[in-house]
Amino acid sequence: MLEEQGDLDLTAGDWLDKLRELRQLVRHHVDQEEGQLFAMMRRALGADQRARLGNEFIAAKESEEEVSGERGAAAGPPNGERDIETLSKRELYELARTRHIEGRSAMTRAELVQAIRAAR
Repeated sequence: MLEEQGDLDLTAGDWLDKLRELRQLVRHHVDQEEGQLFAMMRRALGADQRARLGNEFIAAKESEEEVSGERGAAAGPPNGERDIETLSKRELYELARTRHIEGRSAMTRAELVQAIRAAR
């Protein structure tokens, strides 16, 4: 539908009709996900599984942002080791995993930073 939208004349009424149709389809999709699918997932998955899926989603989103250039590249400290403040949540999670920090899958990014600092 987006490709079709780009081919239409902006001054034609057809363009606005297509935009309204697209908006309705997106709203329906979001309502279905939030109202039905997410509720089913909450019932079917345990807390650890939900946290893992959430972490995977965040990692994919951060990876997408890095590829598209939305996140700036952070320069590391002079000794070559990156400051943990510059790490993505996924990178922090992996670092916490290598340091055997318990409860890491349910931690926020800030909590991961704090736990990693405490484990040094």
